[in-house]
Amino acid sequence: MATFKTRLETSPEVVSAYRGKTTVFLEGETDVRLFQNFWFNDQLDKLEFREPDGGLGCVGVLQSVTRNRQQGIQAFGIVDRDKLQADNKWDLVWETDDEKFEKARPYGPHVRVTRYWEIENYLVHPAALEEHLRCTKGRAPKPESDADDDFLKHAQALIPHAAYCAALRAEGKKEWGDSSTSRFNCRTAVENELGQLNEKGTIAPEVWRNYQSNLPKVEAFSNTTATSAQHLAGLLRRVNGKAFMHRIKTENGVNHDITFHLAAAIRTRNAIPAELRDLMDTLAGKQHQQHTDE
Repeated sequence: MATFKTRLETSPEVVSAYRGKTTVFLEGETDVRLFQNFWFNDQLDKLEFREPDGGLGCVGVLQSVTRNRQQGIQAFGIVDRDKLQADNKWDLVWETDDEKFEKARPYGPHVRVTRYWEIENYLVHPAALEEHLRCTKGRAPKPESDADDDFLKHAQALIPHAAYCAALRAEGKKEWGDSSTSRFNCRTAVENELGQLNEKGTIAPEVWRNYQSNLPKVEAFSNTTATSAQHLAGLLRRVNGKAFMHRIKTENGVNHDITFHLAAAIRTRNAIPAELRDLMDTLAGKQHQQHTDE
């Protein structure tokens, strides 16, 4: 089957089928559905969104881009920023200058790394999230500033989570789970939990030292003089989006997947993240220019 698949992918018919479109490889099915069915369905005449060949996540994205470009297919890939941590690319993990970050291209010119930590982080649109939560619970809307403050509190509670996960990864250990902080209502409570684990000897000394040195590095992504919404946007470059959503759902007693509810609400509000929108416009434009030149 693998041999047949390879032959199929390299056949002139398949190469021809993708002419006229740029193939964009994303890490998984949810990402493909998000881009294809909600945010960029108006660009499907120019862009083809696909999972990696073999469904291998971020590693598969890199491999698929290379393989498809070798076959003559105009292909690009998008990987989450958290891949940098998985690959121990620490200078970029901690880079707070967006311009420097976007110019780095650690995986070559045809793979882009998201500015935010994970695709889930782009779903953290305070107004859309608050609207969904209030409709789910049947409650009155909160003032915008109150909702922004609430969501910022959750992001701040994930500062120690991000610092600890980075420390664990640096020592080759398994990272703290996405649900690990959800029972704690604030940053102080999360830090107290980690302090107790350290006192019990659960955390290795070198991990604890790294954790403490990582805390100000995570905090550096935030602008404490800005509004709560701007403060939140800064932290979303570094905190775990899945953990953020788990906290929100736990606090509000939400048991269903809210991914596509938020995606639709963000599209309706014409609030698709500018970073992703500009990237899709660029990729579609590159495709158009390439075939115009031909």
